[in-house]
Amino acid sequence: MRGRKRARNELTLYAQSIYSLDDLPSPRPHVTANENSGGVRFAHDLSERIFLFSNTDFMSDGLQDLNLRFVLGEGVGYHTIKRERITLDLLGGMNFTHEDYAEIQRNLAAGQVGEEFKLKLGKNTSMIQNLAFFPNLTPSEGNYRVNFNFGAITRIVKWLGWQTLAILTLPILPPARNRTSWSSPAFAWNFLTDRRGQDSSR
Repeated sequence: MRGRKRARNELTLYAQSIYSLDDLPSPRPHVTANENSGGVRFAHDLSERIFLFSNTDFMSDGLQDLNLRFVLGEGVGYHTIKRERITLDLLGGMNFTHEDYAEIQRNLAAGQVGEEFKLKLGKNTSMIQNLAFFPNLTPSEGNYRVNFNFGAITRIVKWLGWQTLAILTLPILPPARNRTSWSSPAFAWNFLTDRRGQDSSR
């Protein structure tokens, strides 16, 4: 829909999970990754460049003793680059975060600033990269969280894709377990509709 000033909605659902064990010689293998995450995001184009978005995310991580992280956010985005093969979006907004660790439970108000880059490598395969920074606006022990994703997604059908990501997460708590990084295959569902409710593709 390049070059056409028509409002459009985009609904994206995503989920990913990883569980791995080491191969070190020991009576019992050690768990090296145990993380589950998913969410949904809705975006509405106000113009050719500006759009509104809202997102809901869920995450658990056994190695961090994180039973649940729930994030509800919204904000404004800008299509810095919007071409057929390359897109670059800038995003900014606010979110509410609830975190349930084994040691602590807390609610946070946070900002969210980030960027998303997508490059089509072929008819059905694209390279994706996004960086998100979440500064904590609530006085507490931590003061930020950073998510970085890089990988590729291959479209299976128009609304379903298979993606492989390298993920880096820097959470604000607990300090003794403040980094996770791994690669994971995952499914991504994408639904695009224009103002009349017809399916479309970005």
